[in-house]
Amino acid sequence: MAQITNGSVLEYTIAPTAGTKLEDSATPLVWHEIEDVTNIPELIGATAAIEITRIKDMSKLYMPGLADNGGNLDFACQFTPELIAVVDEILAAQVTKEIGFRVRVPLPANVQFFFKGKVSKLTNEAIESEGVLGAKLSIFSSSEVDFLSTESVTDENPFKG
Repeated sequence: MAQITNGSVLEYTIAPTAGTKLEDSATPLVWHEIEDVTNIPELIGATAAIEITRIKDMSKLYMPGLADNGGNLDFACQFTPELIAVVDEILAAQVTKEIGFRVRVPLPANVQFFFKGKVSKLTNEAIESEGVLGAKLSIFSSSEVDFLSTESVTDENPFKG
């Protein structure tokens, strides 16, 4: 059955203290929604195919390689003062603290994708007549993008084993 994506949200959390890894946090993580997101990119990239064909083989053989999301995840957003403030907060925090991100997809899919990363400065999209000013929020993942069924999450820290 197809899954509807309405209600999906992008959230971030900031490690409570400098130098603390999110998975080692002694206090519960506090998640904040990033408002004004209009499009969520493909989060888990395709796995590369590594050729392992031997000279005696009659057809090419492959083994799975690494998944690649292209280095950055570009979220389309509305360019708002609130978004600018959130990105500025993350930019300042990521200098000394680890940042986590998650995308929550509601029922019936009921999953969350999560990863660690760093944001870059906002960029604007093309400006058109009678259009909404758009922004691109680029997040560079510094961990694998993983996902969990929401039912399998026992606390608010998906980074713990």
